[in-house]
Amino acid sequence: MRFDHCFERIAYDVAVGAKWDTDVTPPFCANATPAQVRRAIDVLRAMARDPDRAHEYNRYSLRCRKADA
Repeated sequence: MRFDHCFERIAYDVAVGAKWDTDVTPPFCANATPAQVRRAIDVLRAMARDPDRAHEYNRYSLRCRKADA
């Protein structure tokens, strides 16, 4: 995880519980429910506080994407 879009991808996938753009039409912030946006913000805050959580969430996001492939 080195680029901003990775953090967004992770937050959105975790917020939705799946590869985010299978459930939310891009762009995320314009089309997600208020609850999904709040959850994505919570995920970003958790990653900022705890790098181990960031890695955990990244693994989850990548599993969501592999399952979708």
